[in-house]
Amino acid sequence: MDLAPSAEAVEVRRSILADGVIVAYSYDLIPLALMPDDFSTDQLDGSLFAYLRDRAHLFPHHGVAEIHAVHSEHVGWDDPEHPDLYVLLDQLHYDADGTVLMYSRSYFIEGRYAFTVVRSS
Repeated sequence: MDLAPSAEAVEVRRSILADGVIVAYSYDLIPLALMPDDFSTDQLDGSLFAYLRDRAHLFPHHGVAEIHAVHSEHVGWDDPEHPDLYVLLDQLHYDADGTVLMYSRSYFIEGRYAFTVVRSS
């Protein structure tokens, strides 16, 4: 994220649901310097992108992700089926000027989510 070693960041860990079923686990970091002066973690309920846009006046434009298959017994929490196979999107999110807004590691449970990748040059 090109942050100074002394920079602080907000860490958000969340479960992502579809129709009440966990489909992914996400670990996100947002530089604290980008957040509004009145920021409180209590404000983070729902879409992080909506929060960035509506409360912080930051506008995510694009992301760059590496995609990996991951086997882990340590990623998921609060899922009674205890999945251990994931598709990891290791991703940086940028605004239109190229400023990094957020770093995300999203672990999508295999078989509960489908991706389509469009490549262009």
